Amino acid sequence: MSTDNITPFLQKSRTDAALREQVNAIYEQADVAVAQALAQIAAEVGLPFTAEEFLTEEHSVLPDEELSDVSGGIQAISPRISLRQREKEGNAD
Repeated sequence: MSTDNITPFLQKSRTDAALREQVNAIYEQADVAVAQALAQIAAEVGLPFTAEEFLTEEHSVLPDEELSDVSGGIQAISPRISLRQREKEGNAD
């Protein structure tokens, strides 16, 4: 398998509405799974919140740099946030 196709795929997902919809659906499923896992961990350390609360607050509270720090530097979150933010602003490529 080649990583050479990743960038063209992501670019295509920005310009192809049907593909973008599929990609966003997968990201949203992942968001929910991550939020549920984080809510469980938070409850275990005495700081409970729901997955829904996390999803509502996640992007409004932490800038991309801090979100990257919390995620251990995983960059997969940033493209999703950026694409979603551009769509909200009407700037999806």
